[in-house]
Amino acid sequence: MMKLPRSWRLHVLIIAALLITGTPVEVTLKPKVLKTQIGTATYYAKRFHGRTTASGVKFSQNALMAAHHHWPFGTIVRVINRKNKRTVRVRIVDRLARRSKAIIDLSRKAARELRFLRTGQGRVPVRLEVLKWGETLISPFLRGEAPAFRTGRESASPVGRLSL
Repeated sequence: MMKLPRSWRLHVLIIAALLITGTPVEVTLKPKVLKTQIGTATYYAKRFHGRTTASGVKFSQNALMAAHHHWPFGTIVRVINRKNKRTVRVRIVDRLARRSKAIIDLSRKAARELRFLRTGQGRVPVRLEVLKWGETLISPFLRGEAPAFRTGRESASPVGRLSL
């Protein structure tokens, strides 16, 4: 049997599947990149482990989590270390400090997988690729879910009714 170049093997497999089944086969090799950003990454300090993030999720240094300045919570991001080409997928669950010069803040597990935790470097050049956008936060008033106004003798004040 003739040995095919490596790049052709997948094409031959897809054509064979199409001929055998008679139906088109959809194969996705890489997820579609929705947006990219280049900059530096840092990682969370140990003291943040167990604290509640801006999204309401408890932060864990042992999970693949990250903070970004403005991308929606739940966004799935591929982070690529530009020095050694290692990649990791993380979920945005927190916000970066406004004064931060980094574009993303990673959990220790993500930093370990990118191999910049071991080197002791605080900042590493990275490339971010958004693979899936998270849910955008919309005010309940804009969604039409504003709380109903009180009627009758009840107080409309958030403090409640004061008795005199």
